Amino acid sequence: MKKTIAILLILVIGMVGVFAAIDAPDPNSVDTKLTLKTSVSSILETKLLTTKLSALTRAAFETDTSSTNLNGKDVTVARGDANKSIGFLYVMSNYIPGYTLSLDGKALRSAADVDEEGTTIKYTISAGSATLDLVTPTNDFDLKISPLSGLTVTEYEVKVTLDSTTYDLAQAADDYTADVTFTFTAN
Repeated sequence: MKKTIAILLILVIGMVGVFAAIDAPDPNSVDTKLTLKTSVSSILETKLLTTKLSALTRAAFETDTSSTNLNGKDVTVARGDANKSIGFLYVMSNYIPGYTLSLDGKALRSAADVDEEGTTIKYTISAGSATLDLVTPTNDFDLKISPLSGLTVTEYEVKVTLDSTTYDLAQAADDYTADVTFTFTAN
C-alpha cells in the first residue's frame, strides 16, 4: 500500500509540473491583438441598357462600356411591333430580403395635345414578368424577388407592344411620347 501511495504521489507531482509548464507564459514572446471590423452597405443599383452584359457579375455591371445606357433616352417603337425587345434592365442588389419591381407610365401622347384631350396610344411594356398593360389594365403585375443569397446581378429583358387599335385612331404627329418608370422597392 505504501508503494501505491508513493507511486500516486510521484505521478501527481509529475503532472503538476506538466500543467505548470503549459500555463507558464513564454518570457521571450508578447501577444498583441486587434479586432477586424467592416460594414456592408445596402446596394440597389439599376441600369437600362441596349444590349446584354457579358456576365451577370458586379465587375461586368460596373465596368460595361459596350452598351448604351437607355436611362432618360428615347426609344422608338412602331405599329406592329409585338413584344419588341427594346433593351435589358439590370438590378444589382445585396439586400437579402429582396425587392419588388413595378412599372408605371401613361399612354403615349403628342406634345401638340397641350390640353390632354386628344388621342393617345396605349401600349404594354414588361421587364421580366413585371408588366404595365395600358390596354388591359387588369393585366398589370409587379415582380417580387425574394430572398437574395448575397450580391446578385439580375437581368430582365424589356419588351413593348403598341396597341394597334389606339394607334390607328391617333391623329397624325411624329412626337408621341410617354415616360415609363421602373421602381424598385426593398421588401
